Amino acid sequence: MKLHKALVEAIPELVKFILEQECPADIALRMQFKKHSQWGKRDRHFVATAVYDLIRYHRFYTELTKSKSNYWLHTSAWIYFRFNMELTWPNFPKMNPYQLKALEEELKLQPQIYESYPDWMWSHGMEMLGADRWYKEASSLNREAPVYLRVNILKASLQKVLLALQEEGIEASVTPGPSETLRLHKRAALFKTKAFNLGWFEVQDFASQHIVPFSGVQPGQTVIDVCAGAGGKTLHFAAVMQNTGQIFAADPVEKKIMELKKRAKRAGAQNIQCILLNTESVTLEKLKAKADVVLMDVPCSGSGVFKRHPESKWTLTAEALTALKQIQNNILHTHCSLVRSGGTLVYSTCSIFPDENELQVQEFLKTHSEFILEAEQMLYPSGEGDGFYMARLKRQ
Repeated sequence: MKLHKALVEAIPELVKFILEQECPADIALRMQFKKHSQWGKRDRHFVATAVYDLIRYHRFYTELTKSKSNYWLHTSAWIYFRFNMELTWPNFPKMNPYQLKALEEELKLQPQIYESYPDWMWSHGMEMLGADRWYKEASSLNREAPVYLRVNILKASLQKVLLALQEEGIEASVTPGPSETLRLHKRAALFKTKAFNLGWFEVQDFASQHIVPFSGVQPGQTVIDVCAGAGGKTLHFAAVMQNTGQIFAADPVEKKIMELKKRAKRAGAQNIQCILLNTESVTLEKLKAKADVVLMDVPCSGSGVFKRHPESKWTLTAEALTALKQIQNNILHTHCSLVRSGGTLVYSTCSIFPDENELQVQEFLKTHSEFILEAEQMLYPSGEGDGFYMARLKRQ
């Protein structure tokens, strides 16, 4: 395989920027590809694969090269392991292949280094999940994340979207589940497709697509999405409810609310009212005991989505996790009063750690006897999609 110097040189610069500036990898890559619009699909795939691998396995490459921040050296090692090639260009240090192989075998005996996790997180995972489950999930979280689509049933069917994508050279398969889901065979420029711009589908992970059906929501009901973000689950509610009833989508970040409004317009979702919590929280107070379904998709460690956001492994700290758990607790206690008698509260995270999931729910129930746990589900990243937890509570 012939390697292009300009492409290889972009890799360490990107890794440095992502890790040292704490920039999400997908955003950094998007900016880079926009800057270098002459790069073809194969070029972009090569750069993205290298960058994601070097971030996922940052600790492994640090120990392997005995350098935490020599990203050029890390890139040389990655090229060697991937293509069995040694780089001879300036800035890329020479490597000893035999020494690299020997060190790799040594590091395989230290799974927290070989799989690349901070010591505190490795210990936490072992404590929370047990060795067998944690090893399995820690390894699976280093895999590339597949791309899933949720077909917007307000506008299209599975077959209609499949055919539209095929016409633009994009192959996908139906993934059986609680929603109308497609999985791409390989990554593609989805946001340029006719089907996307017509609002026929949303990019949404397979596990995430379970939450709205799990809630048991029905057409005509009143729903409050307390932590709506940019609205992936809000839009799913609108589709399942067939544009009937009322959805109140709340979030404290104005940029996310603006994005939600734009997405709702494209999706043809007409039963959504957006609430910017910083300025309109009184609106939620007026909704006290009015909601049939309240979704609390709370801020969390994101440990279930490290496939997509591997840089989060290196920014999350034990102290940050403690703070997040307090936020989760506050959201549960503050907004549970929005659920009407006989209504449903759904608590969800994209975490695989029980202290953010079932243990939070158990603590909540100790002081809120008006709620009973109806069902809970844990979808692990070693299965299909990301890691997600969801619990459904009924208010008596």
